[in-house]
Amino acid sequence: MRKREKENLRIQLGERFYDYVEKCRKFLGWNQNKICEEIANSMNGEETDSKKKIKTNTIYQYKQKGVSGKQAENLLNACIEFHITYHVPRIELSQFVTEYKEIARKLLKREVNIDTSGLPYVVEYSHELSEEEKEEWDRVVCPDKLRKKLDDFFKKESKCMIIQGTRKSGITVSVEKYLLDKQKGQETIIIPYIYDIEQMEYSNTMEQQLRKDLQGDYVVIRIGYGKFDHYDFLKNAKAKILILSHSMAGIDASAEVETLVFNDLTNNMQCTRQMLEEYVPELDKILNKENSETKETMEIALNKFHDITGGIPIAVKKIGELIWKLYHVDGIGMEQILKETLWKNEKGKETYQYLWNELMEDMWNRIGETERKVLERIACIATSVSKKMMWSLNNMNPDGNIMDNMLHNLFLMEGGKTRNSDAPYPGVRLFPLMRNLILYKLSTDVAIDEEKFYKETMERAIRYLEEALDSNEMAGIYKGKMCFLDREGEFQVVKSILEFCCEDNIEKYMMLTMKLEPYFSLRGKDGKYVREIYENRLRVARDNNFNRDVLTSYGYIINQRILRGENNLAENDFHVSLAYVNRYKLKEALSPAYLLMKVKYNIYIGQDYGMAEKILQQIPKVILSNLQKAEAEFYSWICQWKLSQEIDIEKLKNKIDIYLTEGDVDNNIIEIQYGLALAELCIEQYLKDTHTDAELGAAESVLRKVEAYINACRYPVAFQQSCYYFNRACIAKIQEEERKFNGVCIVEIQKEEWRLFMNKAQRAYKRTDRGIWKKQKEEYLNNIEKIIGEKWKNMGNN
Repeated sequence: MRKREKENLRIQLGERFYDYVEKCRKFLGWNQNKICEEIANSMNGEETDSKKKIKTNTIYQYKQKGVSGKQAENLLNACIEFHITYHVPRIELSQFVTEYKEIARKLLKREVNIDTSGLPYVVEYSHELSEEEKEEWDRVVCPDKLRKKLDDFFKKESKCMIIQGTRKSGITVSVEKYLLDKQKGQETIIIPYIYDIEQMEYSNTMEQQLRKDLQGDYVVIRIGYGKFDHYDFLKNAKAKILILSHSMAGIDASAEVETLVFNDLTNNMQCTRQMLEEYVPELDKILNKENSETKETMEIALNKFHDITGGIPIAVKKIGELIWKLYHVDGIGMEQILKETLWKNEKGKETYQYLWNELMEDMWNRIGETERKVLERIACIATSVSKKMMWSLNNMNPDGNIMDNMLHNLFLMEGGKTRNSDAPYPGVRLFPLMRNLILYKLSTDVAIDEEKFYKETMERAIRYLEEALDSNEMAGIYKGKMCFLDREGEFQVVKSILEFCCEDNIEKYMMLTMKLEPYFSLRGKDGKYVREIYENRLRVARDNNFNRDVLTSYGYIINQRILRGENNLAENDFHVSLAYVNRYKLKEALSPAYLLMKVKYNIYIGQDYGMAEKILQQIPKVILSNLQKAEAEFYSWICQWKLSQEIDIEKLKNKIDIYLTEGDVDNNIIEIQYGLALAELCIEQYLKDTHTDAELGAAESVLRKVEAYINACRYPVAFQQSCYYFNRACIAKIQEEERKFNGVCIVEIQKEEWRLFMNKAQRAYKRTDRGIWKKQKEEYLNNIEKIIGEKWKNMGNN
C-alpha cells in the first residue's frame, strides 16, 4: 500500500472517531477533552510506564493527525468499553463500529479483533445489517400473537423484556425480527442488542449497566438455559417487565410480572407457511394446491410439515429443501415422503445431522446421562406422555432435579396452564422436532443397540397401559378439566403401543383395543382417532380370520357412529356388517359387543323397540360381563317403557325409590343412564297432566344422585353431562314459568337460570349433530312455556 493511501486511511479513522466523540458529547453533556481522557485511560489499561502511556492530548489530535495502525485496534476496543460504561445509545456505537472496522481492516490488511472479555454479558454488539442479512431476516416471521403483545408492551414507558429461549429458537428469532421491523423506514437497520446472560453470573457491573440501560428505550435479556432471579432489582428500577418463554420453567411465579408463554418453541402454522413460501417457494406451491381433489390432502401435508419442523426458521429451510429434493429430484410422492421418517432417509441423515449440530448438541451436552435416557425413552413412544408414565418407562421414582434439568434446558414443557398445577395426571411434552432429532441421534449411537432399546421401552409402555386399564388409573387419566392425556396426547401413546403390538403380538393388540373401548366409546372429543384404531382392528381381524374380533370391531365402529349422532353412517356400516355376517355365516353370539350394538341400533336409529327387546331376549346371559349385563337390563327397561301405552305411576315411584337408596358403583355409567331416563320420565309426567310438585321433587333428587355418579365415574361422560344439564334446564324453566304465573317475585339470581344450564349442556355436547340437537332442545324448552301458560289459562277459566 502506498504511503499516501495509508495516510488517507489513518485520517478517515480519525474523522470517524471524532464524529463518535461529538455524538457522545451531545448525549452526555461532557466536553470533548473529558471524553478523550476516559478513552485514553481505557487504552492504557494497566500500563505503568508513564513514557508508554497514551496522553489525552494525543487522542484529541487524532482528527488532524489520524490514527496510527498500532493504535487503531486498541482505540476501537476502548470506545466500546466507553459505550458500555457510560451508556451511549447503541445505534451510535453500531454505526461507528461498522464504519471504523471496515477502514481499519484496509489499513491493517486483516480483520479487527474486538476484545469483550471484560464484558461477559455482551455476546454480540449491534451492527448494521448487510444486504445478505437483510434478505435472510425478510424471510423470518413474527407471529401475530407475539407482535400484538409486543406492540402493547412498547407503549409503556420503561421496558425490560426477558426471553427464555435458545439463540435459534423460534421465540428468540421472532423477537429479533420484531425489533428489526420497528426500524423499517430508517436509513440504517441495526441488529437488536440483547443481553445474553446464559450460564453467567449476575455481576454488579451488569446491574449498573442495566440500571443505565433502563433509562433508554428498552432492554432485552436472554436467559437461555438458565434461571433469572433478579426481578426485585428490576421492580425497584420501576421497569415494566415482560417475560417471553416456551414454558414456565426458570420463571419465578412470585415475580408478579407480565408473561407470554408460547406453547411451542415455535412460530405458529401461519408463520411456517410464510417462511416456507420464502425459503422453498417451489415446495410451497406444491403444498398449497387448492383444487378440489387435493385440498384436504395438502392441508394435512402442511400440518405434517409444521409438526416436523416445529416452525423453527432453520428447520423450515433445511427440511423444506430436503423434501423438495426427494419430491422433485428423486420423484417420490409427497404423501409417501410425509409418511416416511425423514431422518432414516440417506439424504435426510445429512440434514438432521446439520440440525442436530445447530439446535441440539449444545443443549444435549448440558444434561447428564440419566436425563438423556429419560428423553430417549419418551422419544421412542410419543411427543407427549404423563409424568407417571415417563418415570415408569425408566423404572425410576420421580426426581425433581432430573425434571428441572430437562425443563431448564428447554427439552420439555409440562402439561397444564402453569407449572406444578393441580392437574390430577399432569404430563410432559417433547417438541416433535426434538423428538426426531433425538431418535436420529439414538440411531447413530454405536454404544446403544437401538432395536433392543426400542423393544424394551415399548414393553415397559405396554405394562404401564395394562396396569392403567386394570385399575382406576385409566379413569384418572380421563378425568378433570386440566387432564393432560385427554387432549389427543393419549392417542400418541396408545397408537404407538398398538402399532408395536400389531407387529409383535396380535393377541395383545386385540386385548388392548378391547379394554380401551369403554373409554373411547364414551369420550366427548372428536372420534376420528378412535375410528382409525377400530377400522385397523377390523382389517387385522379379517386378515387373521379372527371371526369374533371381526364382529366385535364392527360393534365398536357402529357404536361410535350411534353415540356421535352419525345416523346415516351408522346405518350404512350396520348393513355392511350384516352382509359380512351372512356371507361368512358368522355366529353373532361369539361377540356380546356386536349383539348389544344391534340393540342400540334398533333403539336409537331404527326406533324399533320390539326388535330391540327381541334381540335382548335371545342374548345368552352367560356370555355377558357384569357391565354388559347391567347395560342389557337398562336397554330392556327402556324398551318396556317405550312400548307401554302409559306410565305406571306406582312402578315409576318404586323405581325411583330403589334408585335413590341402592346403586352399583362399579357400573355407575349404567346408573347415570338410569337416572337420566328417570328424571326425563318425571319431567314428562309433570308436563303431561298432573303438574304436581312431587314429580319435580323426584326429578331433582334423582339428578343429585346422577351428579354424584358423574363425578365418581371412571369413564368419560361428556354426553351424559349434557343430558344432565338439559334436564336441570327443563326443571329451572318449569319453576320460572310457574313463579311468573303465580305472581311470585323472582330474585335476580333465579332469572333465566334455565339458560345457564342450557349453555352448560351445549358446551358438554360434542356430537356431530350438535346443530340439530340444539334446535330440538330449544323447541322443547319453548314448549314448556306454552304448556305452563295453557295450564294457568285453564285454571283461570275454571
